[in-house]
Amino acid sequence: MTHMHRAPVARGFSLVELMVAMALGLVVVLGGMIILTESQVTSATVSDAARLQLKADSVMRNIGFQASQSGAVELVDSGPGQVVFSDDFTGFDPAAIGGNTFLHVHGVDGGANGTDVLRISYEDNGVARDCLGQPTTNVLGSGASRVDNEFSVVGKALMCRGASGTAAQPIADGVEDLQVTYTVRSSPGGAPGAPVFRTSNADDVAATDWRNVTAVTLCMRVVGGLSSLPAQADTLGCRDETVLADGKLRRVVRRTIALRNIVP
Repeated sequence: MTHMHRAPVARGFSLVELMVAMALGLVVVLGGMIILTESQVTSATVSDAARLQLKADSVMRNIGFQASQSGAVELVDSGPGQVVFSDDFTGFDPAAIGGNTFLHVHGVDGGANGTDVLRISYEDNGVARDCLGQPTTNVLGSGASRVDNEFSVVGKALMCRGASGTAAQPIADGVEDLQVTYTVRSSPGGAPGAPVFRTSNADDVAATDWRNVTAVTLCMRVVGGLSSLPAQADTLGCRDETVLADGKLRRVVRRTIALRNIVP
């Protein structure tokens, strides 16, 4: 007797099984999209934070280099085998500060809600470059050159007017605030002895005290270029004011620069 074998019957997915499989696939796809979106946001936040830090470092290096030269005076030839300090250095361009002459540093206070202005001057043999990377054109009688720099904020751009005295140019964007305070040295009661140091803003530095400024402290608030970033907290600004979070990254950086050329 011959036995007949039936071929197996092909069976497809039921509608319920197909719907379950599609739902599971959709969950996997949505999960991948969420992870990708979060990864992109994290990458953008990290990149923006890195750009902010690089910008702050670059600006502080620029101002710090110029400020550290503040008050420097060149040595000039005074005959065979002799050199003396140049005596024709008068400091920051008097015409730019109302006719007054200051040796090495000067500033303007921006008031309660304004940004400050910092001015720096020193003498050089023509090799140094100003805050714009330009050589000076202010050649003095001794053959040395006066290098002037003026830092200010216009809108959200940090501006610099350099040694050539032409119009200020932007050197960094995204700078919301620049505050400068000055460490002033004085003798107690005008008598010899241990010096007294005080920290003042520009308005509180008397005209005769600019010569006694031994250090400047900079505070700068910078803001990133991206908006709608998540989980951004309020920022405490340079004047201890609260800057409300608006989805942008902000950093507040501070630096104190000793004016090493100021003779005690």
